[in-house]
Amino acid sequence: IQRLQKSQQSGFSSLDDRLTKLEQPGTAAANGSSSNTPPEQMAPTAAPAAPVTPTAAPQPAATAQPASSANDAKQQNLYNAAFTQLKNGSYDEAIKGFQATIDADPQGQWTPSALFWQGETYYVQQKRSQADAAYQKILSQFPQSDRVPDALLKTGYIAYDENKNAQARSIFQKVIAQFPQSQAANLAKQRLGRMDTEKR
Repeated sequence: IQRLQKSQQSGFSSLDDRLTKLEQPGTAAANGSSSNTPPEQMAPTAAPAAPVTPTAAPQPAATAQPASSANDAKQQNLYNAAFTQLKNGSYDEAIKGFQATIDADPQGQWTPSALFWQGETYYVQQKRSQADAAYQKILSQFPQSDRVPDALLKTGYIAYDENKNAQARSIFQKVIAQFPQSQAANLAKQRLGRMDTEKR
């Protein structure tokens, strides 16, 4: 059992290394942050800029801002805690934590990232149907999210794992066509090349 757990943690570490940059909104120089900042502490790539507090008399819409900020902070704290569980190999607790992040604000700025890493956690556990469901929610509910290329790629990986070769090829080709400059497109090309070699 310990050997299996170590193997799973090693697999996640490799996966985490490949996707760490996706957790960061840009380069360290562009964001004024250190490259050593843990990815779980970074805002999602599509995170909106913090609104500026108005100097004029408060408008009706401004009264909603404190609640919004509180929701963002709550989501961020839940997300960070879940990501820590994931890094520690506590997969079941991480899944619960990411779900709590989502439930705290289903349309919040942290929700696409929570869905993505929830999917990754399921994928590491080889729970492909649950992983696919998480990725599909990103594609359907957050089509403008920066998580979309990678979520789409992962649905292709799942199809590949399940020997759904035609479906996998179609997804990889879609990633390349829609997001040609992305890392996901590069990985899709690599997997297509592998499929050619395997004659799949």
